[in-house]
Amino acid sequence: MSNHAETKIDCSKVYVKQSSFSNETTGMFDGAFATVPIKEGDLVEKGVMRRLPEGFDGNTCPYIFTWSTERPNKVRERDLLTERF
Repeated sequence: MSNHAETKIDCSKVYVKQSSFSNETTGMFDGAFATVPIKEGDLVEKGVMRRLPEGFDGNTCPYIFTWSTERPNKVRERDLLTERF
């Protein structure tokens, strides 16, 4: 991870670029790719999730990305913390 001990966010093990799967049929989209080999149990990103204020509606803010099959649209912390590669 980052060499700076005080950093609140670190995404140094991944980068984003246009996906080779994107085309005129699928639409153009980006993908996330590893910069280093990632083994099961490795920490990949740190600090990318932040708790929003109670009552904040992420569906009305163009600067916040939210996703869910539930409404209101919320991300559960445990879902992100247990994602395995």
